[in-house]
Amino acid sequence: MKLIKLIAIAGVGAILSSCTGLGKSSQVNVSGTEMKVLGYLHEISIENQKYKCVAKLDSGADNCSMGATKITPFERDGKKWVRFDLDTRLTDGKKVTLEKKVIKTTEIVRHGQTPQKRFVVKLDFTIADIQQNINVSLTDRSGYSKAILVGRNFLNGYILVDSAPIKTEGK
Repeated sequence: MKLIKLIAIAGVGAILSSCTGLGKSSQVNVSGTEMKVLGYLHEISIENQKYKCVAKLDSGADNCSMGATKITPFERDGKKWVRFDLDTRLTDGKKVTLEKKVIKTTEIVRHGQTPQKRFVVKLDFTIADIQQNINVSLTDRSGYSKAILVGRNFLNGYILVDSAPIKTEGK
């Protein structure tokens, strides 16, 4: 049984190593499921094509997170909501403020730092023609190279990530 798993893993690795280029993808069948193979940097659109940027696809992250500032909770009709400014890398430098219903508050454990509480909202993410209304935590990502980190809650069952260093075309 272990030999079969090793052969399957080697086959997927060979397929993954052939995937190159931002925005380019190939299809692979894993356990009867067609999945796209994408580089670890890939263009993403948010809220039905309103905002676009290059995101980091991270199979080591449980969930998606998105750059936001001025994150302010408030109540609407007895429910928790949050108002926030999108990271300007998503908006071509323009200030855009959104209001979303809070799905939950999560605590993110960070290596060598105190845990951070974050609001989680639902957003429409589209990557390589895969669209999902997904839970996304809001945090200031200005210290990171990418405004959006796409985690397993989006990738699972749809995308395999090629870890090759890929240049971002035109970005």
